[in-house]
Amino acid sequence: MSLLAFSRFLDFLVTSCNCLLNRYALCGYLKEPYPDLLSIL
Repeated sequence: MSLLAFSRFLDFLVTSCNCLLNRYALCGYLKEPYPDLLSIL
């Protein structure tokens, strides 16, 4: 896998995580903002 493809894959994962976490946050499941979770990775 090329570096460009890998970085695009990572971007896709981060975007997907942000989308899911935003959806949970809108439903009130997450009270803390998601950047704290992403900083762990």
